[in-house]
Amino acid sequence: MVCKIFNEEGDYIVSATQERINLVCASKAWTPEGLNVGWTEFNSVESACQEWGLEYLKLETTNDTDINE
Repeated sequence: MVCKIFNEEGDYIVSATQERINLVCASKAWTPEGLNVGWTEFNSVESACQEWGLEYLKLETTNDTDINE
């Protein structure tokens, strides 16, 4: 698996800075420069998060269908 951090509002935060980022992981990443260029290999999403100091941001969701009118 390969992973890459994108500096855009996503589902993860950097623990040290609380910056919200987007973590993308895939089995392969074809880039204009070649296979997996610019991506980092990991065994799992969890190992990527540990290595890069990331935390999953648990967003609260609302379900409008549960509202009784």
